[in-house]
Amino acid sequence: DGRCIGANPACAEFFGYATTEEVLRLDVATEIFANPEDREYLRKQLEENGSVKDYRMELRKKNGEKLIALATVTAVRNENGIVVEYQGILHDVTRMERESEALREKLERLDLALKAGDIGVWDKDLVTQKLFFDERSFQLLGIDSSTFTGTIDEYYTVVQPEDRALVKATLCEPAASDTLHING
Repeated sequence: DGRCIGANPACAEFFGYATTEEVLRLDVATEIFANPEDREYLRKQLEENGSVKDYRMELRKKNGEKLIALATVTAVRNENGIVVEYQGILHDVTRMERESEALREKLERLDLALKAGDIGVWDKDLVTQKLFFDERSFQLLGIDSSTFTGTIDEYYTVVQPEDRALVKATLCEPAASDTLHING
């Protein structure tokens, strides 16, 4: 009937309530679920499959703030096979999703800046010594990305002969810090 029949103190804290008794008085459909379609989807999946794992949904805290949670829920059935309750665990992923979105936005801005500046990006695996280039680097260097294997020797073939010693010293010297300085 849309009521919570059991909750622990962590559940009360999760939703911003002081006591579990407050949680037990809630109408789950209208006071917990931010989107009614999430509740309906869960109900249907639990009826048909008996459980749901890591279902992403928006929920509502006591103060009205929305949070994003992953729900893992199991339907409990009586001896006649009728669902009588749901038992589950919620994981708050709000912060993770917000940080992920912020990172995605920063990467989009970086990509725009790199394109505007016509700049390529490369990386070197310090363990394998393999080089990795983005598409723009391949274009700028005139390297065929489909055949490049990432070896330093292969890269040296596109470096001007007079620059090879400097490039080799720079690529082969151990990184003393997080910053690589190239004079040129």
